[in-house]
Amino acid sequence: MRRGRLTGARWCTSLGAQPLAGPSLAKLQAVCPQLATDVGAAGGTSYCCTEEQLDQLQKQIQVASIFLVGCPACNHNFKHFFCLLTCSPDQAAFANVTAAQTANDTGASNAVAEMDYYVAAAFGERFYNSCKDVVYPVMNQKAMTFVGGGAKDYQEWFDFIGLLKDKRFPPVGSPFQMNFPPGPPPEGISPLNSSIPSCGEGALACSCGDCPSAPGCEPPPPPPPPAPAGCPAVGTTSLSCTDVSLAALYVGLLACLPLVVRQSRQQLAESEARRSEQQLQDDEPVAELEVGSSLPRRRSGGGGGGRPEGRLLWEASEAYSTAATAGSGAGKSRGEDGEAGDGSKDEEEEEEEELVEWPATEQLLRQWFFHQGLWCARRPRLVLALSLLAVGACALGLTRFTVMTDPQELWVGPGSQAAREKADYEAAFGPFYRITQLILTTTPAANSSQTTPSGLPAIVTDAHIRLLFDMQDAVDALVANPGGSEADRSSTLASSQKSSGSGIAGGGGGGGGSWNVTLADVCLKPMGADCATQSVLQYWCMSRESFEHGPPGVGVRVTPEFCFTHWSTQCRAAFGGPIDPHLVLGGFPTDSATFRNFSADATAFVVTYPINSHPENREAALAWEAAFVQLASTQLTAMAEGAGLRLSFSTERSVQDELARESTSDAPTVLLSYVVMLLYIAVALGRFPRSSDWRDLLVHSRAALGLGGVLIVAAAVLGALGLCSWAGMRSTLIIAEVIPFLALAVGVDNMMILAAALEQQPASHPLAHRVGLALAAVGPSITLAASCEVVAFSLGGLTSMPALRNFSICAALAVLLDFLLQVTAFVALLALDTRRLEQGRFDCWPWRRARGAPLYDSDFEGMYGGSAGAPLLGDSEADGVDEAQEEVEATFGHAFHAEQPDDSRYVGVSQALRTYMRRVHAPLLRRPAVKAAVLAVFGGIFLLSCACLPRLERGLEQSVALPRDSYLQHYYDDVFASLRVGPPVMFVVQDLNVSEAAPDVSRVCSVAGCDPDSLLNQIAAASRAPWSSRLASPAASWLDDFMTWASPEIPQCCRQFANGTRCPPPDQPPCSTDPDACNECTTCFAPGQMPGGRPGLQEFQDKLPWFLASQPSAACAKGGAGAYSDAIQRNASDPTGVAGLGSRGVVAASSFRASYVVLSRQSDFIGALRASRDFAAAASERLGLRVFPYSIFHIFFEQYLTIGGEALTLLGSACVAIFLICLAATGSPWSATLIILTLCMLLVDIMGAMHLMGIQLNAVSLVNLVMSLGIGVEFCAHLVHAFVEERGPSEDRAAAALGDVGAAVLSGITLTKIAGVAVLAFSRTRIFEIYYFRMYAALVLLGAAHGLILLPVLLAAFGPEELEHWRWKLQRHLRRGQPQRGDRQQRAVALPPQQQQLGSGEAEEGGLTEVQQQLLQAQWAEQQQQGAVLQPPPQLELEQGRPSGNAAAAADV
Repeated sequence: MRRGRLTGARWCTSLGAQPLAGPSLAKLQAVCPQLATDVGAAGGTSYCCTEEQLDQLQKQIQVASIFLVGCPACNHNFKHFFCLLTCSPDQAAFANVTAAQTANDTGASNAVAEMDYYVAAAFGERFYNSCKDVVYPVMNQKAMTFVGGGAKDYQEWFDFIGLLKDKRFPPVGSPFQMNFPPGPPPEGISPLNSSIPSCGEGALACSCGDCPSAPGCEPPPPPPPPAPAGCPAVGTTSLSCTDVSLAALYVGLLACLPLVVRQSRQQLAESEARRSEQQLQDDEPVAELEVGSSLPRRRSGGGGGGRPEGRLLWEASEAYSTAATAGSGAGKSRGEDGEAGDGSKDEEEEEEEELVEWPATEQLLRQWFFHQGLWCARRPRLVLALSLLAVGACALGLTRFTVMTDPQELWVGPGSQAAREKADYEAAFGPFYRITQLILTTTPAANSSQTTPSGLPAIVTDAHIRLLFDMQDAVDALVANPGGSEADRSSTLASSQKSSGSGIAGGGGGGGGSWNVTLADVCLKPMGADCATQSVLQYWCMSRESFEHGPPGVGVRVTPEFCFTHWSTQCRAAFGGPIDPHLVLGGFPTDSATFRNFSADATAFVVTYPINSHPENREAALAWEAAFVQLASTQLTAMAEGAGLRLSFSTERSVQDELARESTSDAPTVLLSYVVMLLYIAVALGRFPRSSDWRDLLVHSRAALGLGGVLIVAAAVLGALGLCSWAGMRSTLIIAEVIPFLALAVGVDNMMILAAALEQQPASHPLAHRVGLALAAVGPSITLAASCEVVAFSLGGLTSMPALRNFSICAALAVLLDFLLQVTAFVALLALDTRRLEQGRFDCWPWRRARGAPLYDSDFEGMYGGSAGAPLLGDSEADGVDEAQEEVEATFGHAFHAEQPDDSRYVGVSQALRTYMRRVHAPLLRRPAVKAAVLAVFGGIFLLSCACLPRLERGLEQSVALPRDSYLQHYYDDVFASLRVGPPVMFVVQDLNVSEAAPDVSRVCSVAGCDPDSLLNQIAAASRAPWSSRLASPAASWLDDFMTWASPEIPQCCRQFANGTRCPPPDQPPCSTDPDACNECTTCFAPGQMPGGRPGLQEFQDKLPWFLASQPSAACAKGGAGAYSDAIQRNASDPTGVAGLGSRGVVAASSFRASYVVLSRQSDFIGALRASRDFAAAASERLGLRVFPYSIFHIFFEQYLTIGGEALTLLGSACVAIFLICLAATGSPWSATLIILTLCMLLVDIMGAMHLMGIQLNAVSLVNLVMSLGIGVEFCAHLVHAFVEERGPSEDRAAAALGDVGAAVLSGITLTKIAGVAVLAFSRTRIFEIYYFRMYAALVLLGAAHGLILLPVLLAAFGPEELEHWRWKLQRHLRRGQPQRGDRQQRAVALPPQQQQLGSGEAEEGGLTEVQQQLLQAQWAEQQQQGAVLQPPPQLELEQGRPSGNAAAAADV
């Protein structure tokens, strides 16, 4: 066989090349400039090709140039390679004909059928390297995918190039078989080894995007080294250095515990010794003490500050005596001898009362609450009526109540960066298209001949493809009725078509005032009349006939595997574009070592329906999506299950619909939770006598009071929602579900504390005064807790997340209203219910008595009589109470009466818990070993939680936010398991100046001649480092493609008629239908016509609209219609149709589409958003242009970029506010510090528990963390308040504080919430089960542990000093007049003159001792019993030291 080269039907024989001259030589010089130069330099003019062959070669090279023209070196080398193979005069030196055939045109038998070409490896490597990174921007793919079949080296590329077209399907390729044998050539053959330029050198150098190895191009950063496991410094691989440091700190803490035990034992011994000494002093008769004896005095507590001991209460005592004298009403007068004018007196035993010098703020609050309690108890009906009116006025705002369910509105504020970017993108390009998706996945029951590496059957079988055709037929036949008239339909479709540039095809219209839509009406059509459906069926143009029998006119069936490997060049979709198998197949391995082929390894079909998102199409799209969900959940699911497959699906509206359904799906569970808490409250508030009489149980039950308390909480929540609605705030699911629990936790705690305080008031006082004293006793601590909660939640209103902001504001209002109603309406209810109880009336039936007479004595009559405005429960005159005494007790008295109620006669939750606290819990915490264990356990939990904080994940899994039975649960599972492509990301550039004088074009483009660090080159470089950028591909660039489309290098793209109008490519009408119609068409620009080789402003203004209207085809695949229809901001008022181009010479906004890598976890999405934001910010600063990234998921994940800072700021500012409030309320920095320390430990421990329970940090959990601060204050504030008022050693004070309020806190918060939260474990929604049941349970249990276990231990060891106390010894005389039942009481104290004189001298020297005070008081009392009414001497000193000046202010009473 002779060596030669085929030329059509001939081949170049060994006789040599033939000379070319004239037009033929000129054509060769134009087509093959380097070959002409090389041959001409040697003086030759002979070539192995004809003019006809040159014409064919030119056409073929122009097709390839469409993909390669952006890189001049690659384009030149590709042309030169084929010029060498076709026209080189030395062809016989490197080519060998191995088979001949008969020519079709001439019938000659010497036509070449197969030929071997020998190419030097160095030439092949240099040629392949110059083209391997060239990007085809339209498809956002490497050009090698289209011109080389995705070749990985030069040998694969040559094999693809030389494959005979008859061996392909469709038959496109080489006219004969061209082989490129590897290895050494046979004898006599000299391999082709011409000189060609690299892509990064000389005048033909490519951009960095197409040639990243070029000099001056920044290489991609290497992959980051794996993070070192563990802590290398100590040689551990399982623990980080932080963990090791925390462990060392914990060991140091354990080493200090023996010191704690020793100190605790010393404190306990001192406490016992002091108690014994006090007992001896109490047992010693006072008469044996001498007045002048000097015994050491007891120092006062911390309330006295640095003031000198022994301050007299002369002014206050005189004021009390004066008030009692003035208020007696019996004409009493006092002479110089101090005897009373009225000799009729009732003698009472001497009474000793202990007063507390509260801080000034608390004194004012106690006075206020005392009068408020009196007023509410005396006029309960009026109070309840006013409360109802106030709540009703607030609740009227519910008429404007709306619920916010759109996730974008929930988590992103309108002023956030993501919201602004989304608004800017949609204003420029319109809304991103809506997505409806089907995922058909195999199960073990599926029938397939191949098994994938995952163990599941392969999805690619003829039967499964036919099933997919059946499903597609059902989808195509689906008809939805969005409502509206036929005229509305026509108007809507026309408007949408005009706006989108693609239109919506008409569907079947319905009469009767409605119209029907199908998929063809609502789908996205970027390139004509066909929907841009992404489906494996597009390989056969969505035609069952083509799948079964082959494309029309071919008659050969196309296999799936052929299309999977030739999708870029053959098997085009019905809408004209290629379909990447990665988009329509899923479940296959991503690593090359495991992946075999798509047919053998794919386990899922992925079908995506892009839906037109234009606002005019919204109603129709929503209706069709709703109908699609119904179809998919019934018919399509049944079809899939019948074939052993699983179907999952989603639409754009699915998440919002399922969230709306979620708000009602757990309503029964939440209602049951409230019922359980109500039942518990009713039982916990009551105390039942140890009697078998059922009537006693009905009387002592307080179900009505509990129901009233719950209704008050509900009223507070409704009032808060109404106020928020008045202000225009929209409610959320979090508000509806969380705030009632929060209000119940706070409200029930206050109810328990108020009820316990009322039980512990002296029974001798009338009910109204007991209520006033109870409110005065606990009102300040309730106010302290409520103030901290309101401020903490109010600070949450400063956050940018709408859901969190609305919740915080509404929660603050709910807590505030709950507090106001608790101290007014609930106080009135408590007075009414206590009155009912004392009268022996049935609970819930107060009009019936259990017995004929009341169970208790009562000073009140007419419980259910009288007018609403009149005092119902008596007044001060009728009560027979000394008002001055009550004022003093309210202002300076103890919060809880010294004589605790006798719990032995009753049974009930409160009694049992009180007994537990006093007899078990408090004594147990006094033991030194227990204290050490508490500190060790809580210290370990705290340090463990600190170690968990860096591991706390951010995000909210989509499956968690949805109901358990939602069809989206399976969809998200399949998305993360099957999808192999990442979401698209658009890099938007605003105000791109395209004039010649501006550098903006060079700063953005990526073709040859653009800046090496241009935006698109940087995106391409970032895509080569996906581990840091999260980008999977370079950006599709309309700018690059426009400049390529306008280039004379591909003359079939930009053409014009003689009259200057646009001429389409030769394969498009009218050129393809009428050969003579386009004879006069010429290229838009001749070579060298454009200055600098690129368009200027005038060229942009004239030809960019042509480019955007040009349809891509085989002759010119660079057309911008479809691919870039939405990539440039349009404006019909601009002369060019491009916003800003005709008027200002700028493109107002343009987007460049790239794609992320596969994102499967929340951290992947967050990392991708952060990486793209950082990239765009750096590019904007470097280029001087505004660049921002946009993707549909950005707006959902932006919150997680800042949620750590938001949480730190919100919780930190709340802690500071709580500290300042506690400091102002208690007057003790150390008390406020202990409260904040406990709250901070609680917060850290809850976050540690979140990590251990798999709870992520997001807006929902942050809401719960803020709520934990509020509830944590409830656990701490009441206990610290009770601690500072107690006397004695810290051990005793902590135990007494637990006995006073511990039971109320345990019952009001802990057990109530546990009862309600336990029900949430059975919720159908995972967000309830995870974020409410788990987190609430952790909050309640950890809060109770910190408040009732850790805090008492800290108070016993490091508690603040006690407040200053003093004792007031007096003789109370109650004058009872015959006509009046309730004369005022009179308190009179007297001392013989000789004692006054005796005391006078001693007072000047520093005052009397404690024992002397007791003796003087005893002698003073004896004088009182004898009828003497004298002023107390100024030397009469209070036992425990000096009160503050605020105590003297009681003289105003």
